[in-house]
Amino acid sequence: MVEMIAKRYGGALFALAKEEGTLNALYKEVSHLQQLLETEKDLVVVLNHPNISIGEKVSMMESIFQEELSKKLMGLLVIVLQQSRQQNLPEILEHVQESIKEDTGIRTVQVTTAEELGGGELKVLKEKLTRSTGKTIEIVNIVDKEILGGMVIRIGDRVMDTSVRSQLHSMSRVLQDPELAEFERVR
Repeated sequence: MVEMIAKRYGGALFALAKEEGTLNALYKEVSHLQQLLETEKDLVVVLNHPNISIGEKVSMMESIFQEELSKKLMGLLVIVLQQSRQQNLPEILEHVQESIKEDTGIRTVQVTTAEELGGGELKVLKEKLTRSTGKTIEIVNIVDKEILGGMVIRIGDRVMDTSVRSQLHSMSRVLQDPELAEFERVR
């Protein structure tokens, strides 16, 4: 349900910005609004507070953001508030960003490693992924010490798991099941 709401509202804003040729500006605005929603918890509390009327919420948002946000994005905020969908705002904004990235040929790749990758490592990985996908790559490096080593790369719904944890898990399964051991040897 949330995904459908995000597609409906976010898709409409994306289509309007694409038609007007303002995707880059919208991307920056949406990023700014997302950052505010993540850092200003009081703002989120006000948006979701049941005792504050929709009119008061709209007035507050207009007074806070009238200089910062375009009429398109402000219009989306007003509609989201009027339809009582403010709890879905993060997903709506994420959908707008992902739609813009897809339209402009940018792919967000989630790379999970046991330790944070350095600048050189990120650069090499980004170049390799760009060559293999044919897209401009944006890497989000997530640190998870439980994978022990190696990396897990997520591109959309594809996952490439070369982590030590995954390899140990596979070896454990093979050692516990003789039929799997035979299958692995034949492969």
